[in-house]
Amino acid sequence: MIAIWHEGALGDLLLSRLAFRVIRKKHPEEKIFLFARQEARFLFVEAGLVDKALPTSLSLINERISLLYLFSHTRSLKELLSPFVRRLIPVSTRPQGRLHLALQEAISLGTLPEGGLFLKERTSQGEFLLLHPGSGAPYKCLPPFLWRRLGEEWERRGEKIIFLLGPAEEGLKEYFPPEKTVLSFSVRETVKIILKTRAILGHDSGLSHLAAALGAPTLAIFGPTPWWHWAPFGRVMVGKVACSCLEEKRDPHTCNPSCLKRLSFKSLFSLSELFLNTTARSGLPGVVEPGLAPHFRSQPVEGAEVEDSFQRLEEPEMWVPELGIQVVEVAGEHFLKG
Repeated sequence: MIAIWHEGALGDLLLSRLAFRVIRKKHPEEKIFLFARQEARFLFVEAGLVDKALPTSLSLINERISLLYLFSHTRSLKELLSPFVRRLIPVSTRPQGRLHLALQEAISLGTLPEGGLFLKERTSQGEFLLLHPGSGAPYKCLPPFLWRRLGEEWERRGEKIIFLLGPAEEGLKEYFPPEKTVLSFSVRETVKIILKTRAILGHDSGLSHLAAALGAPTLAIFGPTPWWHWAPFGRVMVGKVACSCLEEKRDPHTCNPSCLKRLSFKSLFSLSELFLNTTARSGLPGVVEPGLAPHFRSQPVEGAEVEDSFQRLEEPEMWVPELGIQVVEVAGEHFLKG
C-alpha cells in the first residue's frame, strides 16, 4: 500500500497537486491512498492522481503502509505514523528561500512534472464574475466596502456579479446585496459555482487556490503574505500591494498590517480591469493569452542537482512561467505592471 498523508488546510493541499502528480508518475501501476483532512481530497481522485481519498484518521489504516509520503512540517506527526509504515518519505510544507512551495515540493521528490497545473479542465468560459471578499485571516483582506463598490462598478458595465462567502465569512453577508450573495458551506458546492464563473477576484485564500486549481482565471490580492511562496497558480494574476510588515519580515499576526486597508478604489478597479483584459480574457484551455500560457521545464533532477534546481528557480521574478503566475505591483493611486 502506497499512501500520501497531508494535514494541510485547503490552500496547502491544493498547492501540493504538482507533487502528487510526481508521485503518481513514480508509481503508475500502484494504488495510491490519500489521507487528507480537507474535503477537497475528492478532487484528486477525480483527477486520477490518487485512487482513494480518506480523512486523516489512524483508525482508517487497515494494513501496514509500504511507502508513505508525509506532507508535514512537524516531527511529532512523523513519530506518530512511523509504527504504521515500512518506509516514510517526508515532504516539507514550509517554504525555503524565495522558491514557491509547489515547485519546492515537486523538486524535493526529484522532478518537475510535465504540465498538470489543473485538477479539472474548464469546458466553458462561464456566466459571471465571482467576487470573494474573505479569507481565513482578516489581515489578508480588503475592507468589504471596496468589494461591494467593485461589484457595483462592474455591474454598471454590464457584468453579472456574484459575491461568494464561505463559512468563515458568513459575518460579511450584511455588506452585500442578498440577491447577489451566495453562502457556500461545502467544497463540492463551491466547485460547482466556480466551474460556472468567467473569472474570480479575491485574496490570498483557500478559495482562490481552489479556483486556480479548477482552471478559472484568478486574481489574488496579496499584502502581508509572500506571494512567491503561497500564490495560487494556473491562470493567475497576483496583485502585490506594498506592505512594510512583509518587507521588514514582521509577523502579520502581531503587527496588524494596514497595507490592504489603505488601498484606494481607483487602484483596485484598475487592477481588476487589467486582470479582466489579460489573464481572464480567455478562460478556455488551449486559448490562453500568448505570453501567459503556463508550462513546465520537464527535467528529472537527482541528488546534488536538486540543490541546483532550487537555486535556479529562487530568483524573485515578477513572472513565474512554470506556474502560470503574473504579478502586478499595486501602490496608492496607481499600479505598475510587473
